[in-house]
Amino acid sequence: MFLLNLTRMEIGLILVELSILISLLILLFWIHRSIRSLPPLAAEGVSGGRRIRTGEMEKLGQLLRESQSISRQLSKNIEEKKEITQRVLKGLDERIQALGREFQRADHRPEVFASSRYSEKDVYTRALEMSSAGANPTEIARALRLPKGEAQLIYDLQRYSR
Repeated sequence: MFLLNLTRMEIGLILVELSILISLLILLFWIHRSIRSLPPLAAEGVSGGRRIRTGEMEKLGQLLRESQSISRQLSKNIEEKKEITQRVLKGLDERIQALGREFQRADHRPEVFASSRYSEKDVYTRALEMSSAGANPTEIARALRLPKGEAQLIYDLQRYSR
């Protein structure tokens, strides 16, 4: 259920982190297996060999600490990106809601033709007459209280029908 609320970017980041963690686990198992497969040390005369193996163990321990540090840093980065994504999504949701309120308000506005002195058919007839007389779309829209796009359409229709 939790995965349904994640964006594709968040899921991708989680998958990247999981793949890194799995790679680290495989590396640790491989190291552990390779250490177990080493032959046991000979008796007293091999102290130099023990130092080399101890040095190798120190290097492996250092690699392990570095990989744990990288894993913690990666987890921290993913959490930060998740928080940023959630903030962005919250902002987008607020904008969508504001636009929805604007659309609702626009749907309830009074009709353009209710306050006009012309009926709807007369307005279009008058617009065609004005276009024929040489008026541009802005003048038609202003004079007849039409949307600019509608006035442009009437103007273009009149111009191309000649």
